[in-house]
Amino acid sequence: MLYAELGKPGRAVLVVRVIAAMTYNDGKDASGAALSWTAKEKTHFAADVTKAINDVWAEKHRITTTSNGVAFPDVGVIFDLKFIEDLSMFSHSHRNITVTKTVGFHRSTTHDWWFELGRNNSADWGSQDAQPYQKQASVHLQRTCVHEFGHILGYRDEYPIKTGNPNWLKDVDSVMHSAEQVRDRHYTLFADWLTRQHAIVNSKPPIEFKVNGVTTLLTAKL
Repeated sequence: MLYAELGKPGRAVLVVRVIAAMTYNDGKDASGAALSWTAKEKTHFAADVTKAINDVWAEKHRITTTSNGVAFPDVGVIFDLKFIEDLSMFSHSHRNITVTKTVGFHRSTTHDWWFELGRNNSADWGSQDAQPYQKQASVHLQRTCVHEFGHILGYRDEYPIKTGNPNWLKDVDSVMHSAEQVRDRHYTLFADWLTRQHAIVNSKPPIEFKVNGVTTLLTAKL
């Protein structure tokens, strides 16, 4: 949803809502002893993930257009995140996320839309995913959940894997590589959405939104 910024003519904020249906699985430590979630730990995990994602992804770039006749030519992006356990079968969610209790690093995955075509896409995360750790390629830390959130938005890995994006392999500090830097290319899906919304009303001449006035979905090399 797009909302006007109070007291700032021409500026608006795009609120991106993501609802995740959460399942918390118990795990085992290295000795095989059971690791069980408490209600308090689940609450803290959801809060920590929400804060981490907002800190890294929200209000990092401006989406602008130089086209005439646009009510809001300057748009920021924030997120309305809901990580909810025990959603009813009648509730809508964008992802089904299973979080396994661990004592250390967990190789988390977030499945692409084509991997589960026709289903509500899933993800497998670990209980330490909101904790920072250092990947080998970067001197900076990364919280796994902020990287996995990039997959939820639709971005590929940028480190060397077969299904990744080969165009940004040297950008090790990128959030989709080994750290937490959200580049202008990581906002181009929002810019494209705004461009397409204006196209629906047959704007003539066409109105195009760009990240920081420069980058579009066609130039981002995604």
